[in-house]
Amino acid sequence: MPARVRSEGIALYAKGFLNDPIETDFKLTAEIDGEEVSYDLDGAQDSCTCSVFQQNHRYCKHIAAIEEYLKNQDKGSQETKDKEIKGAERALFGENVAFLDAVNGETQLNFNTQTNILSKFKLRIIVSFMIIFQWIIFCILI
Repeated sequence: MPARVRSEGIALYAKGFLNDPIETDFKLTAEIDGEEVSYDLDGAQDSCTCSVFQQNHRYCKHIAAIEEYLKNQDKGSQETKDKEIKGAERALFGENVAFLDAVNGETQLNFNTQTNILSKFKLRIIVSFMIIFQWIIFCILI
């Protein structure tokens, strides 16, 4: 698609000329600036009622506007996913802080005895492994 046509489509989308897009059976249909557009999400059979598309049967500014709409829809879903990941990360961090506060409070009470020094060392190793394990699981889920 020529850059000029793509930029005209982006302008149509930005000005709000894309009205009520409807997605059914891997097709997105909409009215854009008075033209009926059908965009095949599989890329097989796009159509538009405008004269430019009727001449070349491949592209027009209305098809470009639909593509811009789809691109912006993908950005919105990625932002939502990023927010969900950050929320999960905050929850994981909060759980670790609460656990470490509980562990620190317990070990600080018995810090001076010789037998508890070994227990404290073991506890620190266990806590370290738990934190590493949670981060590994978190990274796998991303």
